[in-house]
Amino acid sequence: MPSEAERVLVIEDVSKNANLSAIRWVLRNISFQPGNQLMLLGVVHKIYNPMGYRSRVDPDSFSGANKKVVAETIASKKEVYLYNREIERFSDKCKTTKVVFHIDVQAGASPKELAVKAAQTFRATWVIIDKHMMKEKAYIVEQLACRISAIKHNNTIHDLHFPKAVNPQRQTTKINTGQNGRSQSEEFESCSVCKNKRPKIGWKREFTIAELQISTEGFSRKNLVSENGFCFMYRGMLSGLEVAVHKMKNTSFSAEEEFLSKITEVSRVRHENLVTLWGVCSEGSNMLLVYEHICNGSLEQHLSKNHHRPLSWDRRMKIAIGASRGLKYLHQNAIIHGNLRLDNIFITHDYEPLVGEFGLPIIEHDDSDLSSETRLGNGAYYTPEYVEFGKISAKTDCYCFGVVLLQLITGLRTTDPILGGKSLVAWARPLLRDKNYPGLLDRRIGDSYNVHQLFWMVRVAEKCLCKNPRNRMTMDKAVYTLTCMMKGNTVPVIRTFSPALSESLSSSIMDSSGSACDDRSSSTQDQAPSMRSMDNVTRKLPPSTLSEQASSSRSVPSRKTFKSKPALVGQRAR
Repeated sequence: MPSEAERVLVIEDVSKNANLSAIRWVLRNISFQPGNQLMLLGVVHKIYNPMGYRSRVDPDSFSGANKKVVAETIASKKEVYLYNREIERFSDKCKTTKVVFHIDVQAGASPKELAVKAAQTFRATWVIIDKHMMKEKAYIVEQLACRISAIKHNNTIHDLHFPKAVNPQRQTTKINTGQNGRSQSEEFESCSVCKNKRPKIGWKREFTIAELQISTEGFSRKNLVSENGFCFMYRGMLSGLEVAVHKMKNTSFSAEEEFLSKITEVSRVRHENLVTLWGVCSEGSNMLLVYEHICNGSLEQHLSKNHHRPLSWDRRMKIAIGASRGLKYLHQNAIIHGNLRLDNIFITHDYEPLVGEFGLPIIEHDDSDLSSETRLGNGAYYTPEYVEFGKISAKTDCYCFGVVLLQLITGLRTTDPILGGKSLVAWARPLLRDKNYPGLLDRRIGDSYNVHQLFWMVRVAEKCLCKNPRNRMTMDKAVYTLTCMMKGNTVPVIRTFSPALSESLSSSIMDSSGSACDDRSSSTQDQAPSMRSMDNVTRKLPPSTLSEQASSSRSVPSRKTFKSKPALVGQRAR
């Protein structure tokens, strides 16, 4: 922790209008720690009157605006800041969080000189300028030694200068994972076990191929972490921080411009359950992405039969909820993952999940470059509408999340020999139709699972796997249901769905011989039958099981108890 607190200076040119883009970005993306200081400085170098005329703020010039007009302009610009609701909320919050917040408006002939003088007086450690101040960036960078960033026209931040003496890992400001300026308690913390650090904002940049070759020791085999159908993943070191370098294979991107545009969009994403994109390299045919390093491997590795320590039920639940929150955040920001699989859900030693490789504009690839296992694995996640029409939407991600939930429950890979050549969804259909949910369970879990959680986790998976994308559960509802379930609260009945009909488990491309139930039959017979089926199953459970459910026990009876279609006791909590 640095001995000197962070002092952030935000400078906006408010001569014509108070744009507020820079301060809004700061308030929505940075969490200030106790002792930090933030100063908002509005700069006025021209006066615009209602008739459209403008005059310079220069007391030595004959044509300059008079002092009274300048004073009135300064007062009106400051009022815009003081009475802005978002700024008001932040100012009130500073009183309880012990963050010092200053607001000032200054006038002068030279905006760049005002900016530099204010930064020096304030002793700023980080200066952020708005897009209207960009024309002064060369002078500001030359005069100041601190970190300097700019807010671009698309409301993204770009570093203009980063002092070499400053280690970005040691910054005290943290990034918000919330929206609309609301900070959250879950911030970008390091792993409590290995102390692996997460990069802070402003680290995103373009790398050269030479830099990445050095960081990975020439893309050596010893630094090769894993490989999938689209890229090789290497471990590397950049500026003292361990990173993951993804080197794309023979993958066709629609165009380099589109690729870089998508990367810019993805690089703005910041959430505790999403892997942070640190930078990109695009030189000739080389396409490389630099991500933060996640310390404990992928979910695919942890569910592998060869893994020395199988995931417990509680950890599987934690991973499911975290991954759903990451996807929900993407959808709220109009980003489709488009490629969700076990091998791009990464795990820390605290078993916090981080979803990676989202939003990339991969259009096609040559199947001859992929192993049969990779092709089959990817095919298991294909939605019916993608197979038939090539359509991808947020509901595509919901379907893939349903497959991931099935894999968390069963512990099976999509190419597991036990499936007998079927897709995982087709293999699970009879067990789901008979409500034989313990029969789905990974046997390595044993009896240490929660019946309440198992039932609702299966229901969420089924609802995500609906054949008709309009009937699929949204990630927002998935997060809500899984969170209620984890807390032991009563989960509202999932409408437009009946487990007995198994409509949701449509034939995938790996098992095209089967036929899914008609969507309409599900929608016309659900609601009441859904509750009746739960009540019927409740009556089949012995009294001892009911009492254990009521007490929210973490342990359940042995599998022998559930020979007759076990399920959750669907009663409202008292």
